[in-house]
Amino acid sequence: MILDNLTKTVTQLKGLDLYDTSYLHLRKNIYYFTIRVKNRVIRYSLKTSNKTIAILLKLRILHHLNITHQLNTIHFTLFGSKTTTIIKDIEINLLLKKLDTSILKAKTEIINQPIKSSNRTLRDFTDEFLSDKALTTSKKTMMKYKQAVEYILIFFGDRFNVECIKYKEVFLFRRFLFAVPHRWKDIPILKDKDLKLLIDSKSKLLQDLETISSNTVTEIVKKVKTIFRTFENHGYIEKSFFNNLEAIKNTSLSVKREFKPVELKALFTYLLREDKQEEYNFMMFLFYSGLRRGEALSLKVKNIDIENCFMDIEGTKTLNAKRIGVIHDDIVQMVKVQISNKNEDDYLFFNAEIMEILNKARHKDKTILEKMGLHQYNIGIRINKLIGAALGSTDKQGLDIHSLRKNYTQILYMVEGIKELELKTLIGHSTNSDISDTHYLRGKRDFNRLKMLVNKANFSAFLSDTTPN
Repeated sequence: MILDNLTKTVTQLKGLDLYDTSYLHLRKNIYYFTIRVKNRVIRYSLKTSNKTIAILLKLRILHHLNITHQLNTIHFTLFGSKTTTIIKDIEINLLLKKLDTSILKAKTEIINQPIKSSNRTLRDFTDEFLSDKALTTSKKTMMKYKQAVEYILIFFGDRFNVECIKYKEVFLFRRFLFAVPHRWKDIPILKDKDLKLLIDSKSKLLQDLETISSNTVTEIVKKVKTIFRTFENHGYIEKSFFNNLEAIKNTSLSVKREFKPVELKALFTYLLREDKQEEYNFMMFLFYSGLRRGEALSLKVKNIDIENCFMDIEGTKTLNAKRIGVIHDDIVQMVKVQISNKNEDDYLFFNAEIMEILNKARHKDKTILEKMGLHQYNIGIRINKLIGAALGSTDKQGLDIHSLRKNYTQILYMVEGIKELELKTLIGHSTNSDISDTHYLRGKRDFNRLKMLVNKANFSAFLSDTTPN
């Protein structure tokens, strides 16, 4: 008998360090049971095309291996062979007690039906997936899987019937991702809001907000495909329609780009003409420093060493984002203007606005981080509107406040002699993939050399003749 042969063989695996990455694989209309043991993959033919029988056999094998952590919550629905009416729902751990003698008889009593998913929620399935993946996956990859699961639950809901996710729902899910604001969790005005409802209703709260990039959407969809492929392999769904989702090719959706010289000249000219001096100084600072919006807005006077042209940057995106930055010689005078008449704890840019938010009574229950997040959100909206006003809605396509960072990186890349680690240091990107840096240099840098490299960068092509440096 199939069952006797399988259980006799798998008992030899007892005592090994098992982790349950077992699943069913349909090949040439026959189900196979696959389990990974350490670095070994073991596969058995179940010699049946009946999914229900295959699932029962799989569970019996796991039972013999004492992998019982998932058995207590799974139910089967038994059907009568003639009327196909439901007889009863029975827990697997009870079914297993009689399985040895009833497995062959079950072939004539159980029709080819998947596990009845109404007994388990979408969150149950995703929680199980994350729990299994955590045993074999790096922390960095696990973060990506958790992000994918979060978007799945936001869009479909915790209790959505996983079997109802067809191609239409899959397509709408990806379209939803394209409308998700970039770093939306850091935007105070969106806190405790229903993100899917805001997107479905085209809420005004989302206007002028930068959305996540098409590359990010692609990465999320890849992880979601893996999740639903696992659901398919485990027999929770008949088919994953995410496998049919075509790749994104050269789409203009959410494609972010750098400023062209003519565009940046027009923007700086517009800001001066409209007497937006603080905004002009801020944008000029971002252009010459490559800082992220939040990094620049968090700078205080005490973080600036104007004599040596260095600044302490309290980055949050990666460990490398917290770093020492270089102030280019071209903007030293402008930075001095921003520092003048301020105390050490005052902010370099928009200080009065920040203080107003920090001291407003209606924000008294918010943390400092939440208040700063609200300020960054307000400035981001304002700057993006100014970009649109200067260039027009059509020419603004793909441009936002973050585009200046792309310009900075490209200009710095053209500096003769600059090394990859130096470039990554100046723009605050991770160097974890570089073993020489993480294990031997341990992040040490020649900051005088960095200053020399930054000052060699030529930004003049983006500045008009009338634009003051």
